[in-house]
Amino acid sequence: MSTQTFADIAERLNRAENSVSESNLALMPDKNFLFLQNGDSFVMFGQKGKTRIALGAPIGAKEDCPELIKTFVEQSQKDGLVPVFYAVRERHLPYFELSSLRLQKIGEMALVPIKGFNLAGKDRARYRQARNRAIREGLEFEVIQTEARSDIMDSLESISNEWLSQQSGREKGFSLGRFDCDLLSRQNIAIAKQGGQIVAFSNLWRCGNQSELSLDLMRYRQDSMVGVIDYLLVETMMWGSAHGFETFSLGMAPLAGLDKADHRSIMSHLCRFAFKHGDKFYGFQGIRQFKKKFNPEWEAVYLIAPKQRHMPGALKNLALLSAGGYKGLLKRTP
Repeated sequence: MSTQTFADIAERLNRAENSVSESNLALMPDKNFLFLQNGDSFVMFGQKGKTRIALGAPIGAKEDCPELIKTFVEQSQKDGLVPVFYAVRERHLPYFELSSLRLQKIGEMALVPIKGFNLAGKDRARYRQARNRAIREGLEFEVIQTEARSDIMDSLESISNEWLSQQSGREKGFSLGRFDCDLLSRQNIAIAKQGGQIVAFSNLWRCGNQSELSLDLMRYRQDSMVGVIDYLLVETMMWGSAHGFETFSLGMAPLAGLDKADHRSIMSHLCRFAFKHGDKFYGFQGIRQFKKKFNPEWEAVYLIAPKQRHMPGALKNLALLSAGGYKGLLKRTP
């Protein structure tokens, strides 16, 4: 288990057979890695309390994944830690078939097919309206790259800081992207401009095989037009289609799509209760409704642990790891 250079991880991601857009979280400097000996495959993870949390399934060659899962579990338990895999997509569940780990659905990933994507037809009227309204307001779209130290990066950081000042808690990390000048300088950035000034931006997450594209950070000026994020999303989907991507990921809708007939575990009851009654605080239903308007296909996402009783603590430790502690959950960025 070790850390690794950005260039090495980026190359491994480009060669991976099974990467998805959120696999790009491996590029953030807050990860540790377990590598398969003499291979490209790896698990990215972090640790909080007595929990060692892997993000997603192992990344790399498909045939390597069961061995990596077994090694990760054994080494974690040897170290006195509970091994957990967070946000594993349904397509990757076969890797876990030989393990004795327990599964719990925790949400759904919203995936929009964009191969040959355009705005023609009745079912794309919402897209056309959002785009046309933004164009009438003078918005322009562009995908750029910039240096870590540049006027453009300074502008992006200013937008990010303004956006963060309106959010509860500090800048997150680990399971979520965060503003990092060095990382952003190595990625494509989608921007919306008005009057020659950048008013919204997002960095692009992409798979090496062009199978999936996604926006990571989505940040905007408080005085920018209503719908600027819709505009950024639609334009990015069109850009992705033109560049050969097959799917656009809108990210996960947490606690969505849980089976009401599943009475097998207390975690299922807790997740359904949180989705129904926690919207006032966390907006779970609002997140799903926002993503639903883009007519996505839904892919189940799972939490995987040795036993169901490990899962509540694992989610608590994940939240703390991502927020940088209890203060990060509550304290507003100055």
